[in-house]
Amino acid sequence: MEVDWDKGTARLHRYADRPVTLRFNAAMDEDMHRLARQYVEVRGQGRFNKNDEWVSVQVEKIDKTSSWNEPFNIETFWNNPNPKVFDLERVVTASESFDVDEFIRIIHESRDIGREDSSEW
Repeated sequence: MEVDWDKGTARLHRYADRPVTLRFNAAMDEDMHRLARQYVEVRGQGRFNKNDEWVSVQVEKIDKTSSWNEPFNIETFWNNPNPKVFDLERVVTASESFDVDEFIRIIHESRDIGREDSSEW
């Protein structure tokens, strides 16, 4: 929604969260136009603020998806060509104990590197 074609931006409205700024190049114009008022799945590179909230996403791919409030469709579920299956044998776990708070701090610090405009954060 709220697509600005001249600036190559749009606003993604997510349930009860604040809208996220989407940035896209001219190659994405057709997809953005077609999906401007649809429920979508967005893939790309994004930035978080210090509260772990999305600030903006550079759109690399956008696809139509179903609405979160549409009724569950068992036929769609059974016919999914790429189902997400939980496989206990493939679960990745930490091999050694670690400090979770320290891990999160390091993630936050790495996000601070190269911030372009600290006013958005």
